[in-house]
Amino acid sequence: MRLLLAACLFCLALVTSLSGVARSDEGHRAGDTGFKTPHAERQPGLTAESGGGAGSMPDGMSGEFRIVTSAMPPFSSLDVLGTPQGMCMEVALHVARELGRHPTVVERSKPRFLLEFERGSADMLPCSSAEWMSPVRDHVVFSKPILEMENVVLARKGAVRRPGGPDCVAGCRVGTLPGYVYADGFDDAFAHGNMQREDTPGTDLMLRKLSAGRLDAAIVNILEARYWGERLNLPRDAFEVVYTFKRKVPVSLVLHRRYAHLLPRVDAIIDRMRRDGTLHRVIVGQKGRLGMASDRL
Repeated sequence: MRLLLAACLFCLALVTSLSGVARSDEGHRAGDTGFKTPHAERQPGLTAESGGGAGSMPDGMSGEFRIVTSAMPPFSSLDVLGTPQGMCMEVALHVARELGRHPTVVERSKPRFLLEFERGSADMLPCSSAEWMSPVRDHVVFSKPILEMENVVLARKGAVRRPGGPDCVAGCRVGTLPGYVYADGFDDAFAHGNMQREDTPGTDLMLRKLSAGRLDAAIVNILEARYWGERLNLPRDAFEVVYTFKRKVPVSLVLHRRYAHLLPRVDAIIDRMRRDGTLHRVIVGQKGRLGMASDRL
């Protein structure tokens, strides 16, 4: 009798165990086919760090819109609290929202954001020119220009001659940005040893070197120079512009090529911002907010 009771209990336990396995297996299949975890809910807006490409939905209009920027004040950057700022950044955010997107902004070095555009994990860059994006030109498209950048040769007051062109800094140590190509004969002058090119990572550092006498001149964007002149509290008469480059560089919003079909809408938004004065207010307002109201340089 005891043996019969033990056998019955064993059979009951076996049936219960098999039933539990069946329910567990059914749960895994439901998870594979229909259950969405919070991670899966965010799949359309995954960033490079979390393992997916931003803006990866087929219509290009769902999920987060990943804006990458390098530290390039006063055009685009993140402040110490991680808040996007800059005149081009404000235009980029305005355009993204007009498109119905939810922009997120990350700061990257130039080599890193070029790689992210190549891999498809970046959606927009707030300001660049086609000549600056040549390594990934096949991966991006450009909007209409939103502003023009003006490059100048800045020198310590009275330190150089002023005939114009590369001759104005012949024999001088000239600060330049690494990897940049300079027009108006300056690259040829560097190549022939008519002046010494000194690559310096950033306009702020170039101005510091100029102020300390470690450079004779520097090729800078005039708005960047004014911005850093304010930030570094440099004397108003410390420098002078000894040459202005002949061509201003048009700067556009850069989008990954998967958004090429959106370019007409992006250009229409920029045109409307220009017609109704929004673009002007953005640029002038950002100058004021970034402390560029004076003519320090």
